[in-house]
Amino acid sequence: KNTYFIHAAVDDVEELEESLIYVTKKNIGCSSLHLPQPHRHEIDHEEKTTKVNLKYILDKIDWENVNFDYIEYFKTDTQGNDINVLKSMGEYLSKIAILEIECTTWDEYYNVPEEDEILSFLKENNFKFLKNCDDSLVNGVYVDRLFVNKDFLHVKDKIQTEFALDNRHITVSLEDNTQRQIDVNSYAIAFGEQMLQQKETMIFNNLYSFEDVD
Repeated sequence: KNTYFIHAAVDDVEELEESLIYVTKKNIGCSSLHLPQPHRHEIDHEEKTTKVNLKYILDKIDWENVNFDYIEYFKTDTQGNDINVLKSMGEYLSKIAILEIECTTWDEYYNVPEEDEILSFLKENNFKFLKNCDDSLVNGVYVDRLFVNKDFLHVKDKIQTEFALDNRHITVSLEDNTQRQIDVNSYAIAFGEQMLQQKETMIFNNLYSFEDVD
């Protein structure tokens, strides 16, 4: 089992810290630690969560005995909190070879960093712009972009950075015993909303709270 779901929010905090996450209606993928602008997203509810820095989690990896010494591909898309995610990594930030990051949220949230601040931070930490993510074009601007750590320029062409769009469809059974084909993205959104409604009774394998990480 190589995948673990950790029930927590990543932020640039020194110690575990209780916080609120704003869960949005229609698309829960727009939920954020930052308060959404009311004209952009409607809040479904506020939920308590635990914030942790990413260094705390990465420290759990036995780096001396794993078969890799750097992180090939790291993606962060946290609705305005991406620079804090990177800051929370500490020295592990330098282990990232390819970074995909959301550079702007188009003023969808309060108190988020400006795009220039994010780009300056990346430059200061040895990252060089590589390309725009084709599927992130919003209002004529690419929201998500790829950067390469200059220390890993020699391996960048060996790392997969092109990903085909997921055009799969899933057959679902409806209450009237009919079946319907829906695309996987719509299914994921609908399933996420169902998870919110049933979160008190649902059980997941490999789901860890913070205390479990130790």
